[in-house]
Amino acid sequence: MSSNSAEKGNRSTVAAPEGGDGDVLGISRGDLNYVVDIKLFQSVPFERRPALRPLIDFPEDRVLPAVLYQAARKALALTHAELSALAGVSKKTINDTENAFSLPSPRVAAKLRHIFEGMGCRFVSDGTRIGVMTTTTRKSLDERSRSQKVKDASRSSAA
Repeated sequence: MSSNSAEKGNRSTVAAPEGGDGDVLGISRGDLNYVVDIKLFQSVPFERRPALRPLIDFPEDRVLPAVLYQAARKALALTHAELSALAGVSKKTINDTENAFSLPSPRVAAKLRHIFEGMGCRFVSDGTRIGVMTTTTRKSLDERSRSQKVKDASRSSAA
């Protein structure tokens, strides 16, 4: 059996139940959550194939490093103006925080983290790396699509 036919054979073993609507393992595509972005920053010398260690949540009592504010904002496709409006602070505050020109006040730091986490970000660490993971639902992913056809289909299925 060629590797192609072996691959095809493997796919058929994960097919939807008979009479299903094309769902895999009986799970609807719309029920899945997606990790759409992962950014990890490490403080140790670069390794080509770093060891994978379990990720834990970045402690809530610690101020996020500047690089994570910017990574989260970009992963969510927010502009400085949009984030500043959501947080009730100036664009300069957002810019200064992201570029480590100044530390945000504890109130602003908590507000930004709350906004990011509410929009699907998870701040993580493994001891030598820190990072942000962004998750979303299929519906939200479709609504953010650049394809008007995908956006329209998402809106019509919601109605």
